[in-house]
Amino acid sequence: MDDLKLKDDEVKATEIINLQLKNIIESNDTESLKSIGEEFEIPDITVLPSLDDILRQDDPINLLDSDIREDIDNVLLIDDDIMSVISSNSFSSTGKFSNKKTPEIKTKKKLYGEVVNCTNISLLGKMCNRNEKATAVTAADRLICIGFSSGKIFIMSLDGEIKGEVNTSKVDPSDGMVTSLDFKSGILVASYSNGTLHVWDITRNSHLQKITNTVPDSTIIQTVIIEKDHILYLVSQGSLFDIRLTSTLSIRSSEVTCLFSGSHGEVLNAKRLDIAKTHQLYPYNLVALCSFKQVMILSLKPAPSIKHSLKLWGDTTTLPIVNWYYHPDDCATPKLIVGRDKRFITYGLNINAREQIFLRKIKSCSVEFSLISVLWINTNTVAALDTNERLHLIDVHSLSRLQTVSRISDIALCYNTSFYRSTITGGNVSKAMQVASKYATYNSIVSYPGGLWFLGNQDIMKVVSTPWRQRIRTLKDDMMFSDAINLTLAYYNGKGKGVSSLVFKKMDVVQRHCDEIIVEIIHDYIDETQQDLNELRKALKECINACVTIKKPNYVYDEIYVRLSQMIPIKRIFYEVLEPFIFNNKISSLNPVLMKDLLDYFKTNSKLQSFEKCILHLDPHNLDIHNTLILCEQYDLYEALLFIYNACLLDFIAPLNKLLQILENQVLFNDTSKAQVGYVILMYISNCLVGNIPSNNMHYDDILRTQNVVFNCVFCKHSERNSPHEPDYPYVKLMLQLDTREFLNVMSVSFSHSQCLPIHQIVIDILLYIMIEENNNYTPLQIGHLFTFLARQKAVSDFYLDRKYVDQALDCLATNDVTGHEEREQALLELVLTIGIKEFDEERLLQLSETAEFYQVCEVIYDKRKEYDKVLYCYWMDTSRLDKVFNFIYHIMEGRFSDVDKTKIRETCVNNIDKLVAINNEETATLILKVFREDLEKIVLLLDDNPRALYALLQCVFDISKIADETETINPEIHHVYIKLMSKYNPEFVCSYLKVADGYNTDYVLELCLIANLKDAAAYLYEKRGDLEDAFKLYYDALSDVVNSKEMVFVEETLKKVINFCQRNSHKLSLNDKESYWFSLIDLLLGIDESADCIALQELLVDNMLGFVSSSKVLDRLIKSSSNKMFKTYGDIKRVIGNMLDTLMYEDILLNSTQRIVQNDIFTAFRKDRHGFLKGSYISNNKCVVCLESIISGEETFFIFPCSHLAHTHCVEHMRFKYCMMCEFDHKKSNSSIKQAFKSVVSIDEPYRRTQFDVWRDDVNAMRKALVGEDRLALIHEVCEDEIRDDNVEDDYYAVNLDDFNSYDTGRYNDYDEGVSTPKSSQPTPPPSRSTRPNLTPFDRDSNFLNKSPITRRSIVSKHRHGVQKANPFDSEEEEDSNNPFQDESSNPFADEPSSSNNPFDEDLNPFATDYNPFGNDI
Repeated sequence: MDDLKLKDDEVKATEIINLQLKNIIESNDTESLKSIGEEFEIPDITVLPSLDDILRQDDPINLLDSDIREDIDNVLLIDDDIMSVISSNSFSSTGKFSNKKTPEIKTKKKLYGEVVNCTNISLLGKMCNRNEKATAVTAADRLICIGFSSGKIFIMSLDGEIKGEVNTSKVDPSDGMVTSLDFKSGILVASYSNGTLHVWDITRNSHLQKITNTVPDSTIIQTVIIEKDHILYLVSQGSLFDIRLTSTLSIRSSEVTCLFSGSHGEVLNAKRLDIAKTHQLYPYNLVALCSFKQVMILSLKPAPSIKHSLKLWGDTTTLPIVNWYYHPDDCATPKLIVGRDKRFITYGLNINAREQIFLRKIKSCSVEFSLISVLWINTNTVAALDTNERLHLIDVHSLSRLQTVSRISDIALCYNTSFYRSTITGGNVSKAMQVASKYATYNSIVSYPGGLWFLGNQDIMKVVSTPWRQRIRTLKDDMMFSDAINLTLAYYNGKGKGVSSLVFKKMDVVQRHCDEIIVEIIHDYIDETQQDLNELRKALKECINACVTIKKPNYVYDEIYVRLSQMIPIKRIFYEVLEPFIFNNKISSLNPVLMKDLLDYFKTNSKLQSFEKCILHLDPHNLDIHNTLILCEQYDLYEALLFIYNACLLDFIAPLNKLLQILENQVLFNDTSKAQVGYVILMYISNCLVGNIPSNNMHYDDILRTQNVVFNCVFCKHSERNSPHEPDYPYVKLMLQLDTREFLNVMSVSFSHSQCLPIHQIVIDILLYIMIEENNNYTPLQIGHLFTFLARQKAVSDFYLDRKYVDQALDCLATNDVTGHEEREQALLELVLTIGIKEFDEERLLQLSETAEFYQVCEVIYDKRKEYDKVLYCYWMDTSRLDKVFNFIYHIMEGRFSDVDKTKIRETCVNNIDKLVAINNEETATLILKVFREDLEKIVLLLDDNPRALYALLQCVFDISKIADETETINPEIHHVYIKLMSKYNPEFVCSYLKVADGYNTDYVLELCLIANLKDAAAYLYEKRGDLEDAFKLYYDALSDVVNSKEMVFVEETLKKVINFCQRNSHKLSLNDKESYWFSLIDLLLGIDESADCIALQELLVDNMLGFVSSSKVLDRLIKSSSNKMFKTYGDIKRVIGNMLDTLMYEDILLNSTQRIVQNDIFTAFRKDRHGFLKGSYISNNKCVVCLESIISGEETFFIFPCSHLAHTHCVEHMRFKYCMMCEFDHKKSNSSIKQAFKSVVSIDEPYRRTQFDVWRDDVNAMRKALVGEDRLALIHEVCEDEIRDDNVEDDYYAVNLDDFNSYDTGRYNDYDEGVSTPKSSQPTPPPSRSTRPNLTPFDRDSNFLNKSPITRRSIVSKHRHGVQKANPFDSEEEEDSNNPFQDESSNPFADEPSSSNNPFDEDLNPFATDYNPFGNDI
């Protein structure tokens, strides 16, 4: 009712606004229109839209929901508890949304098609009149039961047929409207608004029982039938009740039990699990319950108990949702979906071997809308209803949106809000229940396998799952062929969404239907797109891909090709689309007619490469072999020719002979236009020799036979022609002449293959005979390829190689021919490494290798001879291996080689240092510093004639040394050489280098800088040496030079340097010198032009000198200067005077603040030290812990450690860390602790004065002798009882003489210090309170305390040692006392926090106090 009222108000408001706008427009009131536009931010419209434009516009969307409605079909559903950005920005955390019905959004038909169909069934006139409204619905046993506000209940079949009305004759009109329904096994239970329950037997349409007075002043909001005689019902107060129906002598009665009380937390929803009787969970009678905070799995048998619980999430102002799904064939494991707010999670219900029931999480999904209900359609699909009454179909596994249905709002969905709020009975409902029940629909939506029912006020909507074949046909009928094909292929592959898993349990049936549907779609798709070539190209691509996917390539011809018209452009498009499918091996066989037409198309359009490629990828048996071979020979399609001969005719020799004859003619007539045939032959020979034969179903023996035939053909001594002028082995020579290296590589690959014949020796003998013995003018490079091949084969197999061939190979390879140098060198190197140097004449090999510049071969020989210096020479000479020189040097110098070898390498490197620098100066510098550091001076002398290389080397040396902090280890003379070279090649870096470098002679470098006219560097050195006058003169001369040149950029740069110099050395200069320096600069700058740049420089100089020269003198100089061209009037010097005043104020503040800070630090340090000095100390022994001598034996001073041990002053003065040796403190700990100890020594030469402590000590000794075994705490407490004099002691200072400790011998005192263990039977006595503390001599009773007290202690401290708390006369707890003379800090001159008295250290009166700091606490 509230929703309808709001809707009516909105309609009336809209009509009023439209009427006002109409009047304003008719009156041409532009001002009013403008004000309205500004108020509602209406954009200006220059051209009014037409009626067609208005009709084409999208429906308006209210501002609140605009974010979530934008492109609703493309919203991403996020997994794993991550909320989407749209979700976080679209709604408030309270979960309150607009209750407005949104306009219908047309759902796009996407890849998944129409997953569900909606059917609206009107109840008006059939079950109710206009004054009645539907209030509850339930479904079971293929029947739908609907309850109305009049109390009537109707039964309807799933197809919408009305079965009849339930006999409600025993329902009293005062019972009110139906609030909930449940139906199971022929039993129907209905609750009414007055709290009455009625039970019917639907099979006989008979009323069984009426139950009244269930819960006073409450409404039953949900009923759940467990068994025929067992019912649960939920009331608006949140309580759950259990009813047991009984019948005795035809008298029916009931027993009601409260399972959950709403006072401890409301139960909001209850859903039973309907499961097969054969399932192991059936005996438990499980029910899912929801509260505001958790979901519980309730088992009713054998006794009610909670088996599992889950914590809920989301906004607590929304109702939680739970729904079960179980189908014995589709879903063997029951599934539970739990949702609230903007998230739902699916679970699987399981039971383990110990009969423990638990939920296993399957998937979590966060959405961008707030949920009203989430229900199962099938095991893979759920339907989520949002607060705008839109139904979203979501795949559970992929979390993809399948469809969005907006028609739910057409039926005016029935909400159970009034029942949850118990507005009829006026019951006591919590505020949380009232707020959360805004969208309560537990009794308005019901699900059954394959469909949903949504109850409206006077309508009911049936949402059923659409069969998958109907979805495809719907897309096809709507001309959405591409989506139809994709959806069909998804079902063909078993990946279709929106269907039950039962569909894919018979995949053969599904695929058979998909084949039929694909054919239908192809026919319609091609027929519809033949008029548009671009659309046809897309259609053909998708149709051919569909045929390939369903493994029916014959459909390409039977269903596609035959339906195409005979127009050439259409055929050409088909061939172009078909081509990539063939090349990608997706189609390997074609109809002979189609293949002939395709090859004719390639031939006609001169696409010979595509022609050949198609032949190689298709089954050749469907070809016209004779014509195809002619075409291949005519157009030089050699690969296709070989393929047809091999695959169709099983002939491997005829095509090879043809190609060899073609190659022979090309070589004979020097025809290079067909050079590719040779490489085709090489590839063919390689494939045949390794057994890679393009023929199917060949036996192993056939493969071996083919290998023999091909080998004999290639290596035959004479060809089939057997011409008298034909040379021996014609085909081998032909291949060697074509490409020696590639032919030998083919043979190498063939030898390495496992199926290759044992023909190594035969092939090697033939090759040696042809290339070495016959000497057919083969180049050294070709000979190199041969012996590279032989070396590699020798490394993997054993064959005989005559020594004469080795010598001939050496002569052929080691020539002065520049061509193929690297290949020949590599060939000889591999041969030497393979067969060994011993097979060669070593001296001859070395001589020829040096002549031919085969340095790698020379390296092998020198390494064998251990002549490592010559190996290094080989590295230098071999330009391709220069980067390996340093690794070799490190290898020798750091390896296990003799000193003689290392010395030779050292001498060689030093004498050839210029070569190393030329290779890499950084690596050379690193090598020198690591290995040849002692030879650095010699290296510098050797490079003296090459200063550029020397400078590059020294630059790297000093850079590396600086990083390693080893610059000081370098000879200063070398440093001077480096600086001299730097002044020559990089003079601009000299000054900056001198500032950071050390280890050079200042006078020598200064002379170098003066000679090189490096004024900045020389001025720095003068300044470093202390000659400030000479330094300033250089700076001044440099400034004068740039001023005369009038280059203002350099003037400013140089001026800043001079200013920095004057400011930096101001504290070293006398007043006259400072004024002389600064005023000379003023005179120099005042004489230049009056340009803006010059004025800025003058102001810069004046501003920087104000803090260093008297302001009055500066002002006087500016006014009276004869060269002054700028400061002539008051206006000119006004700014200067202002800057002077600012400077003075700043200096005054800085001086005062600094004074305050320093004085405050002094005061704080003094107070801290004074506090430590006046603090008493407990001494545990009178012997020095260093020398073990007595402290009293004439010593004047001693140290007291934090552990209370003593030491002579002279014993600890030599110690770096003054720590107690007896206690063995950790050095770090003792070093920090000693700072807190009494750093001053204590005088002990004062005369002895007996005190009250002596009396106390004697009493303690006597008591200890009499009461051995008692703990110290009890003894002290007993002594103190006799010594109570004054309890007004808070901060006592006791005067104690060191002689008081003499009566204690070391053993007794140590025993006293360790204390006596407390017996288990007795408890330690607590420390004495303020009223029981002894009245000893306080500090205020002795005016000469500081003079007479050698040892003082401010308070008594309690210590813990060895884990046992002990106390002694020197260790007790410091406590406050109101009568203590020092309790009032105003009278205590030594209090830590001085009060506002006349205390000279009071911070309020102290001139050092920090309150006077003008900079505040930041400093």
